[in-house]
Amino acid sequence: MTKTDILELAKQGYPKAIATLINRSLEPKGISAKVALSDGCLQVLLEADKVPNQKVLANFIYQGTLELGAESIQSVKVYGRSLGKSKPAWSEQFDLDNPTSLPAQTSNSFLYTGRENQNFSSGRRAKLDLERDGLKQDGLKQDGLKQDGLKRNGLKPSGLKPDRLEITAATNGFTSAKERNVVGESAATKIQKTKGKNKLKQTEKKITESATESPDESLPLTVKDCEDLLHEVGHFPSKGSLNVAYYYAIPKLAPALVNFLNSAGSIVAAIGTRYRGEIACLIITEKYLACFSLPEFSKTPKKEFVFKLRNLDRIAIAKNGIIVYRKKHPGLTIYFYERKTRDSLKKALGNKVKIQQRRLIPPDLYEIGFAFLGCVTLVLCIWINLLALWALFLFLLNVFLGPLN
Repeated sequence: MTKTDILELAKQGYPKAIATLINRSLEPKGISAKVALSDGCLQVLLEADKVPNQKVLANFIYQGTLELGAESIQSVKVYGRSLGKSKPAWSEQFDLDNPTSLPAQTSNSFLYTGRENQNFSSGRRAKLDLERDGLKQDGLKQDGLKQDGLKRNGLKPSGLKPDRLEITAATNGFTSAKERNVVGESAATKIQKTKGKNKLKQTEKKITESATESPDESLPLTVKDCEDLLHEVGHFPSKGSLNVAYYYAIPKLAPALVNFLNSAGSIVAAIGTRYRGEIACLIITEKYLACFSLPEFSKTPKKEFVFKLRNLDRIAIAKNGIIVYRKKHPGLTIYFYERKTRDSLKKALGNKVKIQQRRLIPPDLYEIGFAFLGCVTLVLCIWINLLALWALFLFLLNVFLGPLN
């Protein structure tokens, strides 16, 4: 994909293309950027070994976003944090439609990394410059003079490109509203002819399908990121000793998920389960279903299985657990700690795999052994308590009846 294609898509508001331009400017300085677009707000996270300079980089991102002129972006929020930290050290938000926060026009932005990027989009910039100077495009006075009656002293339109001419004329008040419209139309016509609609459609398809070329997605997850994800999307027991067990198990599981999630894609859900008598965690991503057991006296989790969802025959779901069926393989049984877990799992799987409803999952040998161990433990506890009560009774009897003897 050429630099011109990326620039065109960035002007249309594609986060991946914008991230590519930002990283091209900042990566030589040891700073990486992740970009997302939500409800018209462009969110840019800047990471480096040391906390990035807020005053310099916030204005740098704002200036570049402003000059892109993407209609789908109304505001930009910039975050800065050091590598390995989960929370940003600072954040700053700008309203692109507010002329009061407009910085001076300069080449200090991520668009100015090469000669091909020198001619930036003019629509939003011209509008904001007019509003900042107290002008309206329909013909207000500037310095006591009317735009329609001004002479173009010293202006040579032939030496400027159409889109640049529009910015210069609109900002300084040298053309009327009618003339600006003509210039704008000619610029749009020229761009449309040179680029072509078909080429833009092909480029959009390329950048949508090539997720691996995107800097924001290619940046590897850290252990802290995985731990935060588990807390965010996890469904674990909320009460009792199991809640404490998972609280200490999550930091052990996070390092094992780093390599897995970097290759398997984003995590959809993490569910606390019981597999072969051990506490475990069921991980669902967009394409994979994985299970990690968390032995109590082990420092590292054990990867039990990793299956592609498309290779599964079906999954039987009941209130107490699930059975995962693969083609020509016996089912693997996993049990829930809480009944409400079933709904969370069904929502995470969606239509990615065939789901079979069941009332109850029968216990396997591990569950029978687990139940038997629980019964034995209960009997031992009762027996110990009875012995303690009998010893207390004998002690009290000796205290009160001893003096009589």
